[in-house]
Amino acid sequence: MTEFLKAVFGNSAALAVFLVASSLVVLSIISIFVVAFFQGRSVSFWPPSVGTKPIHQDPLPESAAARKEPETQQSVLSISAGTTVITSSGKRVRIESNSYTGTRASLMRARDAVEKQVMMKLFWRGLNPSSSAWAEFSREYKASENLHHRNIVETIDRGLWNGYPFIIYEFFLAGTLHDLIKARDRITGPEILAIAEQVAAGIDYAHAEGRVHRDITPSNILFESDTRGRVAISDFGVARILGALESNITAVQPGFEGTPAYVAPELLSNKPVTPLSDVYGFGVVLFEMIAGQCPFAEVASVYDLFDQKVNRPVPRLISFRKVPADLDQRLFETLAADPKDRPQNARTVLSGIEASLLSL
Repeated sequence: MTEFLKAVFGNSAALAVFLVASSLVVLSIISIFVVAFFQGRSVSFWPPSVGTKPIHQDPLPESAAARKEPETQQSVLSISAGTTVITSSGKRVRIESNSYTGTRASLMRARDAVEKQVMMKLFWRGLNPSSSAWAEFSREYKASENLHHRNIVETIDRGLWNGYPFIIYEFFLAGTLHDLIKARDRITGPEILAIAEQVAAGIDYAHAEGRVHRDITPSNILFESDTRGRVAISDFGVARILGALESNITAVQPGFEGTPAYVAPELLSNKPVTPLSDVYGFGVVLFEMIAGQCPFAEVASVYDLFDQKVNRPVPRLISFRKVPADLDQRLFETLAADPKDRPQNARTVLSGIEASLLSL
């Protein structure tokens, strides 16, 4: 072996060939893991392993069972209106809408066994029913059952469809904050304050109960009716298990938790997650409601995002839209890279700037 290394490193041509070959091997391995991830396979980086594609885990709908049709592997996109799923508690839920939104999950209208209207969120990330990830997903669901607050979406049940995890929630008619931001040129100040106050109440309640969300984003904020009606947060704890990947982010480190543009800098460097991480996410959401765009939208990779959030100046709201100085300063503090420089809870983010928000 020693002689081989001497021969390689003592000859520039041999060294070049060795480096090229090594690079090709490394790139091939990385490509295998990336492809496996997007196929929904279970992936372990150490020890390195790639699982099989998710397969159908639940009983077939009654009509298929009656015809004794064989089970077949299905794509996550094949779920549509009329599909029946079986929850972990054995209950049947019938899908009523075709909705394939987001980069990692679909939110669909559905009805349970007693024809009560509910929502089903299907995550586009395959899990093996015997895996530790599925066990933890189930534990998070059970923990979420104990969060009872007007501004937190009630979880009803969960399960696996075709190897993909889903959660059944109480029904919210009017969609998500993400939908509202995309549909409107500008959200009025009174609407922003009404939404933000309810989101802050839900976040602070969860923190008082010892729960950190990790993924406060517009897609996880739901409306029961309109912007003046009930607003609630969904998906507590899900980011920690499934991770998340925005379409404009090309590389995320193993074990990453949350939606990159909204997560606090400490999550990007594997530092401890605290309630102040949710305060940061809330600040980004509030910034986006006011400015009409996320302050970290144009980022090529998670490494660039880390550099932008940690090493560069905090984005100023005033550079996106003319706003009162106190509002600009509060968002500047809320997006601080150092958690101790942020407001200490979500309600404090809004304290004292209510009049400025109403003036927008």
